[in-house]
Amino acid sequence: MRKLSFLLSLAWSLASSFAVPAQQIVCERLLTTPGLQVRFPTACTAPNGEFIVSGAAQPVGTATPTLATHTFVARLQASGCDTVWQRRLPHSTTYYTSSAVRTDARGIWLLTLDTVNANSNLPPFRGQRLWRLNAAGQVRRLVRLASPTIRETPNFLLPAADGGVYAQVHNQLPQVGIPRAPGMLRFDSTGALRWRHDYGYATGYYGSSLCYTPSGNVLLTGMVAVGANYDGYAKLLEAEPSRGDSVQGLRLPWALGVTYEMVIASNNQPLETIALRSGGYALLSEVHTAQSPNPFGQLTRLDANYNVLWRYQLPLYGVGGDFLRFMQVRELADGTLLALVRPFVATRTFWLYRFSAATGALLAVYPFTSPLSTLQLYP
Repeated sequence: MRKLSFLLSLAWSLASSFAVPAQQIVCERLLTTPGLQVRFPTACTAPNGEFIVSGAAQPVGTATPTLATHTFVARLQASGCDTVWQRRLPHSTTYYTSSAVRTDARGIWLLTLDTVNANSNLPPFRGQRLWRLNAAGQVRRLVRLASPTIRETPNFLLPAADGGVYAQVHNQLPQVGIPRAPGMLRFDSTGALRWRHDYGYATGYYGSSLCYTPSGNVLLTGMVAVGANYDGYAKLLEAEPSRGDSVQGLRLPWALGVTYEMVIASNNQPLETIALRSGGYALLSEVHTAQSPNPFGQLTRLDANYNVLWRYQLPLYGVGGDFLRFMQVRELADGTLLALVRPFVATRTFWLYRFSAATGALLAVYPFTSPLSTLQLYP
């Protein structure tokens, strides 16, 4: 039986303890999913400080990596990370992908892949399911969404102030003639679709994450491809909320020596851009240079007008010559930034890096070693 490891509590549980930088794991749990294996989980925090974990699941022992039969959802306590409840949401998805999950004061939003045509790049087009769960994990609404393109991936959800939600998706199959294009969808509190916009470009494009601007617009972070392998540069697009019309879009320049930049990590995990209380944004990406055969992590600080204030690139090689990657970043109460770092290859070691948001200076590095035999940390 495979087990699901969830360690995002570390960044939150330890954030208040840095006055005494004890390198100690406060809590760590393995979530067993009887009869199911969950490959690529994603997680978020609830308003009361608890945690929600979700992911596409398949029966234990399934040899076909593209098969998924359920969405797994679990709620964990903020203290001790003990499981409050677990749920299995059956669906007809036969393409394996990570789900997007977010919480608000009324419950949980889930966006999952859905289809009636197994492992095919041909019509009928693959759609998605938008789930609305209450705090106890009970399904209150289920909305089936017909996709205008083939095999769209759910990437990110952003709760709206009126109880609705924004969703960000992108198409996966440019090789069948449909270019990659991010879509932003706006739902009201009942799950009804208000509008959808596809922000396409002449070259391939990935969507990654959503956040609010100080004016209340929605900022979409993505990547425009420049080569056959769809490696490219970061793209920001600001949209107004009433209809989703584009306000402005811009390309972020590469750092010196960088040959491409990605805002999607392995397994279609979005590298999130966050808005800072001090103004501006923090953006995670993976960059490639002529000196590195694999991409490695970069943290970029932007001001409110999207100008680059500073960048921090992780060491090209970590422990044992492995490549280091940023997985998530958060702003602490004192205005510093705390980032989760792990090697590309699964190991028991990971780090928390703490930065000055004003200058990008590295203030401290907190190494941790998990008692688990192997560890994969995702956003």
